[in-house]
Amino acid sequence: MEENTRKITELNSALEKAGFEKGSVKTVSYNVRMDYSTYRDRKGMFQKNFEGYVCNNSLKIEFDFDSVILGKALNAVSKCLSEPQMDISFTIKDKDAVSDRLLKSAAVNAKRRAEILCNGCGAELGKLISVDYDWKEIKISSRADISTDGMGETAILSAPAASRPIPPQPQIQPTKFDVSDSAAFVWEIQ
Repeated sequence: MEENTRKITELNSALEKAGFEKGSVKTVSYNVRMDYSTYRDRKGMFQKNFEGYVCNNSLKIEFDFDSVILGKALNAVSKCLSEPQMDISFTIKDKDAVSDRLLKSAAVNAKRRAEILCNGCGAELGKLISVDYDWKEIKISSRADISTDGMGETAILSAPAASRPIPPQPQIQPTKFDVSDSAAFVWEIQ
């Protein structure tokens, strides 16, 4: 675990040197597990041999999209001797506005379709009786795959990357964001 601490310190230092504020790297998850190797004993039975501990951290750094800042972050991480694996995802800053628009659109669409169904069977849509919505937070993100070796190595940057620097302004653009949510509407039929 001392090595893990050293690697995280090195990564933080590299990002600070690239212009990010101290403490801007946040821990998303931290996992420590025991590592074992297996071998056969004299009787041919498999045995486990404790090798040590494996520590995995998932970290994130967030900033408004700017290709210059992204280039600095990628270069800092790629030159880091701790050899971190990474992937990039884009998200929407104002998730509430997107969620609100999505729910409004769902309500308008549900009513329109309910009216079409009623009209098709010779009935009229009555008053809205209930709306069932689970209020979970919607996830809005768009992943970007990056290649460091021209061979399709996806989302992994490894040292020694000094010989393969990332362009200062990488040509990375978020793809279309796919967002979905659900609600159930119940109307009277007249």
